[in-house]
Amino acid sequence: MSGDAALAMLVLPAQKDFADTPPEGIPELSDGGRALTETMALGSRVEVVGERSERTTVSANPDGFTFTLEQSVVPVRVAKGESGWQAPDAMLERRPDGSVGPKAAAVDMTFSGGGDDALVQLSKQQQSLELAWPTALPTPRPDGPSTVHADVLPDVDLMGRAGPSMAPHGDK
Repeated sequence: MSGDAALAMLVLPAQKDFADTPPEGIPELSDGGRALTETMALGSRVEVVGERSERTTVSANPDGFTFTLEQSVVPVRVAKGESGWQAPDAMLERRPDGSVGPKAAAVDMTFSGGGDDALVQLSKQQQSLELAWPTALPTPRPDGPSTVHADVLPDVDLMGRAGPSMAPHGDK
């Protein structure tokens, strides 16, 4: 064979192996990087789920370079235990211990079920606030997002109200 001809062969790893293992020294994409990649393929905004909080939504834009931050002054979602997020719901419900609280709130909010319990307790992330009443409270009547303790004084009802703006301002 003369020096004018050459044979070359290139062997590439199987596509699955290549896709599952990033090259050594190159980190995997962040949540934002994955969202940018996905948004360019879809042509529409894609949420960066890892940046989601009670008041914040971050989305990758279809230009493939920028992000949009949407920030709310009140919670737009609340944590639902280990299973994700749900919409805030200030409607009060009676709990097994007799207290009253909202169905889904950004803070742990407990209204007295009557007696010598605190009128209301609010807590989040090892911080708490408790408001007391100087006498025993009657059993409350839940009324939507409000609770009413009738006749705490002659002809005076005491009302508590739950709402999304009751939450502290910290996100995480």
